Amino acid sequence: MSRIRGLPAKSDIAVKYLNRDQPKVELEEEMNKSMPPEEAEADEKVLKALGLLKPGENLDELISIMMGEEIAGYYDSETKELAVISESTDTSLMDEITLSHEMTHALQDQNFDLQRIVPAEGTGNSDSDLARTALVGGDASLAMTDYMQSKLSVMEALSLGLGSLGATSDMTDMPAFLESQLGFPYTEGEALVTYIKGGGGLGRRKIPLLPAV
Repeated sequence: MSRIRGLPAKSDIAVKYLNRDQPKVELEEEMNKSMPPEEAEADEKVLKALGLLKPGENLDELISIMMGEEIAGYYDSETKELAVISESTDTSLMDEITLSHEMTHALQDQNFDLQRIVPAEGTGNSDSDLARTALVGGDASLAMTDYMQSKLSVMEALSLGLGSLGATSDMTDMPAFLESQLGFPYTEGEALVTYIKGGGGLGRRKIPLLPAV
């Protein structure tokens, strides 16, 4: 991934394997930091008023379901630890593809400092936060796509049902806005980074900070 992304690995990257239930607690704690309960409650009221959530749906519960079922792995920029959601420490092809995405995040962090680009507390502007996340997520998704193309044929990728995160994903029971929100940083982010690369950007130079306006 260092070769594919063009970023040097400056230190070892710690990897841990978690079963499907383990990451929920950690990720929910992170969510509570970035979105306190009172903010989540206010957001839920707005979403219901707009018709984006049904009257009986609970935003916290829906996000918890997504965290438990849709996430294949993650990189923690605070602990510098990478996690893969797998029932075995024997690396499967799916785990390998997930690792390619998350390893890219680790390389980004070592070279650019992800907490500077995507601060855990946010910038105070949700559009800016989403744009920053899309830049980082899209960069990792494009690197993962390059990795997949070097390892798999198109038919092999299709047979695995790989989505933008290198994992099978079926969110048909999720509200459309949540599905879009989860996928945006990867699908639209990858398109953004492809455009930037087409103009000669990224590489080893610093990822520019997006203005918090």
